Amino acid sequence: LRRSNLKLFRTVRGDGSCRVPQSISITRDCYVISYVNSAGTAGKLCSYRKSDGKCIDITACSGMGHANGTTYDPYKDKFYVAKTHKSYRTASCSVYNGTTKKSEGAFNLPRVTSGIAYDESNNKYYLSKGNEIYVCDSKFNVEKFIHKRIRYNHAQDIGAYNGIVFVCTWVSGNTSYIDMYRASDGAYLGGYDVSFGEVESCVVDDGYLVILMNNASGDGDAIYKTTERLPID
Repeated sequence: LRRSNLKLFRTVRGDGSCRVPQSISITRDCYVISYVNSAGTAGKLCSYRKSDGKCIDITACSGMGHANGTTYDPYKDKFYVAKTHKSYRTASCSVYNGTTKKSEGAFNLPRVTSGIAYDESNNKYYLSKGNEIYVCDSKFNVEKFIHKRIRYNHAQDIGAYNGIVFVCTWVSGNTSYIDMYRASDGAYLGGYDVSFGEVESCVVDDGYLVILMNNASGDGDAIYKTTERLPID
């Protein structure tokens, strides 16, 4: 993916000391980014309206940890935030009301997880850690385990769409990768490289890939969208 087939949706900066973008999730109307401070001790959820990119809500959220992965379940109207990070390993997941962003407590996921995504097409949750992807039911019970050679042994975060897991990886430099795996059998479906920044997270919006990038060359932290729909429907 290059600037020729990615469109800048908007640059983002977070709020206050919470300026480090970690994960993007999607609601009916907004892209919602989890931000933390550099120590990962404070976090906020910032909502950017899909129609025009305007930031319409910034809410401080206690207990987010490093917020490396976030996802939104429209049927439960809840955000789930996986707290873990490479240097901060925990299975704890914080829950926030989707409307008010108020904390609704926390629970332990079945595995220590760096990425989390909800797939509306099949009512499944996907979790990622290192070379591992877990397919869970609506109550986070593990149904399937996928062991694949994920780049660099570290999935930063994951996205979900129509039974496909999108795995975001980056180590250093200006090239990131988004690899696709079929949740039903773990088959590798190919991937994309992004040559101008660190891909933190992604979602799919009506077939268009939406990418959260950290310190993208020339634009800073930003949300990008593909100019064409993905050929995966």
